[in-house]
Order: sequence, then C-alpha cells, then structure tokens
Amino acid sequence: MTYSKPIFDLFDNNYNNYYTSNIMQQQQAQQINDISTSPTSKRIHPNLSSSSTSINSIFDGIPSRSISTTTITPVLSRHNSSKHKIDYDFTKIIDSKLKEVTSSLKLVILLVGLPASGKSTICNQLNQHINNHTKFSSRIFNAGDVRRRNSDSSDSSFFNPNNLQGVNDREKFATITVQNLIHLLVSNEIDCGFLDATNTTRERRNRMIKLINNNISNVKIVILDVRCNDNRLLNYNIAGKTTNSDYKNKDYELAIKDFKMRTEHYKKVYQPITKSELENYENLSLYVKVMNGGQEFEIETIRNDNEQDDDYKDWVDILNGFKDDYYELEGKKYLEMVNRWYN
Repeated sequence: MTYSKPIFDLFDNNYNNYYTSNIMQQQQAQQINDISTSPTSKRIHPNLSSSSTSINSIFDGIPSRSISTTTITPVLSRHNSSKHKIDYDFTKIIDSKLKEVTSSLKLVILLVGLPASGKSTICNQLNQHINNHTKFSSRIFNAGDVRRRNSDSSDSSFFNPNNLQGVNDREKFATITVQNLIHLLVSNEIDCGFLDATNTTRERRNRMIKLINNNISNVKIVILDVRCNDNRLLNYNIAGKTTNSDYKNKDYELAIKDFKMRTEHYKKVYQPITKSELENYENLSLYVKVMNGGQEFEIETIRNDNEQDDDYKDWVDILNGFKDDYYELEGKKYLEMVNRWYN
C-alpha cells in the first residue's frame, strides 16, 4: 500500500506568529551584535537579546506566571550607543529580574499506553481539573491530531511495525507534537503540557524525554502510564473509537475490526515501563499508574530533589488530590456507562 507524502507543520494554527517573531528576533540579535562590537559601547549582558520589548518594561509589575519568557533587548542604535551605556550595577538588576521571569517550574506529563487503554480520557479529565481548579494552566498535545492534519493514512496497516514508511512518519508526528509542547512551555503560555501519544517503546520515551530536557530549563516530568486488561472495558473503549475522525463515514463493524488490528500492531512492539527505566530518566519526578478506568491509581516518587520548590509541592498536591478523588468523581460514572452499554 502506498501512502501520500505527509506535510509537516512544525506548529499548528495557533503558532502562525512564531515564524514572524523568529525573523524579528534574528534581526534584533544582529543589531545587538553590531552594537557590542562598537568601540564606544560597554558590555551588554548576553541574556539581553531577541525581544522588541523596551528595557524599562522589565521593572513594571512582573506577574508570578503567564508571562513571556522571551528575554529583553535594550532599544539601542549603533549610531548613538554611547548615549545608552549600561553600567555593571544596572546589568546585575536586570539579571535578577530575568531570573524571576524565567525560573518558574514547568511540568510535562508524558502519557504511555496501548490504544483504547483510556489514556486520552484520563488526560482530558486531569487537564480540565488543572485549568478549572488550580492556579496553573495546561494544554494537551495529541500526536494523533498531528497525524490527521498531516496525513490521510489512518487504517491499521499504517501502524504495522513492518511498515517502515509508517514507522518513520509516526516518529515525525511525535516529534512535531513534542516541539509544539516545548514551544508553548518555553514561551510561558502554559505551565503544564500533556504529551498524549502511545509512547509504547523505550526508544520513543527516551527520545521524547531527551528533547524535553534539552529544550526546557527548570522542567519536571511525570509519566502517566494508563493500562487496561479488562476485556469488558476494552470493548467499550474500542466502540467509542468508531466515532473519531479516523473512521468517519465508515461501517461500524469494519471500524471495530480495523481498530483491533491497530491495537495488535502496537502490542507487537509494546515495552512496559520498568523500575530501572524510570531511574535512568533525567528530571523524572513522578510515575503515575492508572489501571482499568481508575480502579487502581498509584503515584510513586522517583526523585524529590525539588521538594522545597513551592510550585513543585503544589503539583504533587494537585496530582495526589486528583488521584484520591478520581474514583468517586470519574471512575464510578465510567463503569456505569460501561454497564449501560452492555445492557
């Protein structure tokens, strides 16, 4: 079977301004470089680059969050730089302000699980809880959505591990997804990003975590491992998949058959998470395991080197509170829907 060549958008429609701002930042960086080499100018701190924001605005009230991490560029001209010399004390003040702006803790929740395990359902519930009931903001980045925007391939053969083109395309879609997540976190538009994908192999998980650690400073990672081994629940979950975009206007029975085959392809390469794997990941703080729609819900601390950080303590409290209330608020309703579906 042949597949149409995917078109990859690095960012979705919300990121159209990224490209324009990137060009502006490059031009401003060149301007600062020209100034810094002028014999009449004093040293300009290397962090003060790539922004059109006035230097004076840094002393306006800085909110505790939801502020851009884009650094500040003094508005200078190469022809009058001698009029705008920055002394050492002033640079130290700017350093301290920049540290306040850029040091807020970011959280990435990386999902792991086979198709129809309930990953996206729990992901959406936790995302809503964070946005509606906490001081933090979060957003979901779904690899399946990226695939659907960039490719017409949706039948089970695309997910066959022997289909090398399909394997390569899915890795590209995962990369685009995590890059979108990184972009919104480093621009301080959100505090927490969910990487909603199967991430069923150690190689994929390792690659995603490396990309996150290499591009986000002061980040903590949570692995949310969602599993389902109850056939009643699996059948209900798979039936729900027939209404998504992959099976639009397709026969119900054919859609069920195709999705079950897709799941079998994933099982061929699925590598469950192990304790030794968790211990090898940099900046991994918590491992969360949810089984069978929340009938089992466990949180394990992997590293607590940020236990004195107020934001980190808040995140731990949020996740533990979500766990403690989950079965009463969400799990029971889910099991009732499953029972009604069978009856």
